[in-house]
Amino acid sequence: MTVRKRRLSTPERVNPVSAVHVWKTPSGTGVELLIVTHLEVYKAIDRHSTRSLPHETGGFLLGRVGRDERADCWHLEIDEAIGIQPAENNPVHFWFSWRDVDRVRSRREKKGKALIGWYHTHPDKGVFLSDTDLEKTHRILFAEPFQIALVYDPVRRRAGYFFWQGPQQIDASPADWREFDINGS
Repeated sequence: MTVRKRRLSTPERVNPVSAVHVWKTPSGTGVELLIVTHLEVYKAIDRHSTRSLPHETGGFLLGRVGRDERADCWHLEIDEAIGIQPAENNPVHFWFSWRDVDRVRSRREKKGKALIGWYHTHPDKGVFLSDTDLEKTHRILFAEPFQIALVYDPVRRRAGYFFWQGPQQIDASPADWREFDINGS
């Protein structure tokens, strides 16, 4: 009996695998949060931000939310960034319109995704949430305990996540532990 050897070609990939960045809240912050962000999201944010320089801009972060009650931990997967054309923007400010919010809500509902949070830029100003960011945007539109803000400085190429640490409590200050290189993740 002759055994015929057959060479099988290797498929590109039967199951798609996304490149991701994992970020976790440090101990002592009062909340457990694990954020898994698809690198394509960071690329989209970088492109949108670079086109808008020297002005601030922003958008919405969509994906999936999980809650591990026993571990008291939120699990967020961010797989889409929707940039907006600000109603108004300048080097230190930008503004969402309610039309933007409605458009994203409609898209989110059609795709069965959660509104994880928002992103915005601080060109050459660093990674922090201003009082305006916190009071006029985050507290009003992103008040659920899992919702986050991603601030990106497209000039310095640094980003950082901000999250609720309790009911209406958020540490909005710059901190080395929250920052990472959005391009090198």
